[in-house]
Amino acid sequence: MIAAKQHGSFCLREVAGIDRFQQPVSVGIPFSDENCTLPTHIIDEAGKHTACQCSVLSKWASGRPRWVLITACVDILSHSASEFWLSDDHPVSASSTHTHELVAKTSASSLPSLLSVDRDAFASIGTELSVVRQNGESMVLQIQHSDQVADGPVYRTLSVTGNLGARRPIRFIIRATHYKPAGLFKVELTLHNPRRAEHQGGFWDLGDPQSEHVESAVLSFSSDFAADRTLHWKEQQDSQWMHSDLKNWSLSQLNSGGQRWQSRVHVDAQGNVLSGSPGYEVTLDGKVTRGTRAAPTVQLQDHRSCLAATMVDFWQKFPSAMEIDGSSIKTHLYPKHACGAMELQPGEQTTRTVWLSIARPDSRPDELDWVHCPLVAVPTETRMRETDGLEWVASIPIGHFGNSSIVGHNVESLASTAGASERVDAKTPRQSIATDADLLEEMLSGDRNFFWKREQIDEYGWRNYGDSWADHEEAYSEDPKPVISHYNNQYDLLQGLLRQYLRTYDPRWWALARPLAEHVMDIDIYHTEKDKAAYNGGLFWHTSHYRDAGLATHRTYSRLMTGDKHHVNGGGPSNEHNYTSGLLLYHHLTGCPRAKEAVLSLANWVIAMDDGCQSVLAPVSSLPTGNASSTSDPGYHGPGRGVGNSINALIDGWQLTREPRYLHKCGELIRRAIHPEDDIAELNLLDAELRWSYTVGLQAAARYEAVVGDTDPELCEYIRASLIRFGRWMQQNESLYLSEPKVLEFPTETWAAQDMRKGVTMMMISRYLPNSERRAMHDAGVEFFASALQQLREFPTRNGTRPSAIALQQFPLADHFQADADQSRKVETTRSDRQWPDRLPLRTQKQDLKSSLRSPLGLLKLAVRGLRPSPWMKTIPETPIGRQWRNWISQ
Repeated sequence: MIAAKQHGSFCLREVAGIDRFQQPVSVGIPFSDENCTLPTHIIDEAGKHTACQCSVLSKWASGRPRWVLITACVDILSHSASEFWLSDDHPVSASSTHTHELVAKTSASSLPSLLSVDRDAFASIGTELSVVRQNGESMVLQIQHSDQVADGPVYRTLSVTGNLGARRPIRFIIRATHYKPAGLFKVELTLHNPRRAEHQGGFWDLGDPQSEHVESAVLSFSSDFAADRTLHWKEQQDSQWMHSDLKNWSLSQLNSGGQRWQSRVHVDAQGNVLSGSPGYEVTLDGKVTRGTRAAPTVQLQDHRSCLAATMVDFWQKFPSAMEIDGSSIKTHLYPKHACGAMELQPGEQTTRTVWLSIARPDSRPDELDWVHCPLVAVPTETRMRETDGLEWVASIPIGHFGNSSIVGHNVESLASTAGASERVDAKTPRQSIATDADLLEEMLSGDRNFFWKREQIDEYGWRNYGDSWADHEEAYSEDPKPVISHYNNQYDLLQGLLRQYLRTYDPRWWALARPLAEHVMDIDIYHTEKDKAAYNGGLFWHTSHYRDAGLATHRTYSRLMTGDKHHVNGGGPSNEHNYTSGLLLYHHLTGCPRAKEAVLSLANWVIAMDDGCQSVLAPVSSLPTGNASSTSDPGYHGPGRGVGNSINALIDGWQLTREPRYLHKCGELIRRAIHPEDDIAELNLLDAELRWSYTVGLQAAARYEAVVGDTDPELCEYIRASLIRFGRWMQQNESLYLSEPKVLEFPTETWAAQDMRKGVTMMMISRYLPNSERRAMHDAGVEFFASALQQLREFPTRNGTRPSAIALQQFPLADHFQADADQSRKVETTRSDRQWPDRLPLRTQKQDLKSSLRSPLGLLKLAVRGLRPSPWMKTIPETPIGRQWRNWISQ
């Protein structure tokens, strides 16, 4: 039966002008807690049934599927669109493809049993991974684990993990997926430096002793082609195919090919930037031709078979190269070149994706064109709202995605230079105080749009691509222009982009969101378990305010950030910069396993950073550190972005795993931060510079009530009573920050954006009030939001990255909560005579240590604690002895 009778479950749209045949499409679909039947087929508007394969991404507390990844190989004509329904009334037929395992070459770099292919197409195929260090050492492949992740009618996925090299090994992860109906393979390779950084003084510059320097990394695919094989290639999606009987060819992209390809964003540890010539070069029979930006497809063919390959983000994640060497297609994930070795910083990783087409010689020559302009697949707004798969989805009509003027091009490449005349034709939804269509469109095609910002500092390359230039940091900076500053997903820009994508189906939002997600997962998260618990698995801050990033890349603090003005003291990952909800949504929409791993890493980081037993002070105290709940200063544990971000991360970890430990820690942090009988005046929330983020904490508590709900009714009642107290205080005391600009150190447009959160928070809290008060607080929130938005619109710098990120974060919430107060979801109000337990006390580890040092008895207790050997294992690595030991074993 069809699961949705009136509305489709997801929409599929072709906007690039390519006829698609048997193209793999995956889209996450939310399910309600009552509907748990998984589909076997999808049905389009013409009634055509296509087999699909399901993978459960997360579950409800009941154990029923909450988000499910639907994968199918579909046909759709250019510039067409269709809604799809889910069906379970057709049995799944067995795949007609006859497969066998790839026969890998026997060598130190071979990957046996990685892929499977049509038995009649190839006699044997070898797959090899070759990584060479800067010193010329070829790193021996050591496979530690191989696992079949999935196998069904549509695709089969294998995962292979292991180490490269015996001394100072690099970790590798390969995920190979065979799309059976299409004869296509997707191969994702991640290289990871698992070591910790030294970061002396809290600085994270390039050149760390624990960095890994890679001269080249090559993934090769070879077969026993006949002697009559021919080579075919094209340099971009819309260029002509070239042909040759020669057996050697290469195309290398050594920089972005943009006007600012020598930007200081590409600085190395010695302060050098890229050299050479802009763009890419093609070498054939010793002859060299050049171009700017390549997205090549290469094909080897004989009378029996055809093997084609292309790489995702070829020029965007430069340096990249593809090469034909005899009967092999070599994809250089990092090619040896004159720019020097790749420095893979400690705890850093990089991921590249290769697509292969294995077919007969009469197959379509443009079979892989779609890789560079994938289909737009989105769950319908109706499905999103009715299943409650994502909290606070607005129940107003979304925009209709009409005919696009982007024809036959990569949406992202065109968008980077597109003006108003080349915009996607997305009709505007009903105007609201939140959905300011002009402001949103400026972010995509205005004078300082996100694509333009990429070009200004050349935010490209394997480390930079996807991040956003923090252009707002130039305002008060004395460093040379343009100031190289990275945003590292502050205010969960990723979630804001994804929510706009869901609301408009505009592929430009996806062109920003997808690479940002990839960047955050690989670069911004500190992928190590060998540093202090306060840092391991954490998210690096955006680079320091009003300072050039120097040699710190995306790691916040550089030794070059000297000087009296905007002085930088150094530091590391912190609870105040921990954003997970965009990564969770990305996982739910795409099924990306790295996104799930990232969310859980950041949720576990919250627990670990607060655990005194994992702290460097563990030998003297096991009390909580307070690192998970403090904001602005170590002694403040009231509502703020520190505790708010920690709560959000724990909620997201719980949604993925349903492990009680995440909710237990959430309850602990909430009871630290707020109380139904708080004396709010004592919290000094009107101090704009120190307490501006208190609304982040309040919104996080409200999200707990919305997401966890009946799972923890007692805590939810405590939250509602606390928020009512804060909401009433806000209604009586709050004003716009810019109404008194003299009290602000830097009266920028960001304060107007921050004020929008106040209005949204009052609208949120109004739901908990008795009917007699609900309307007044709701309307006060609407008015506050509208006034703040008007102030933001009056700034010429309103499209700076920071105010844009805040606006994108708050717009969807305002759309949801702005509905008439009497029509909003009613939440059970709390009894006014309820007796509440005392606030959960917090005595931190450092407080315990200071008090112990003041008395002889306390000193005696410290001495006794210090006799335990195990806690010292957390402390010694942070001493000069630990540093010397790491340097010695690294030699």
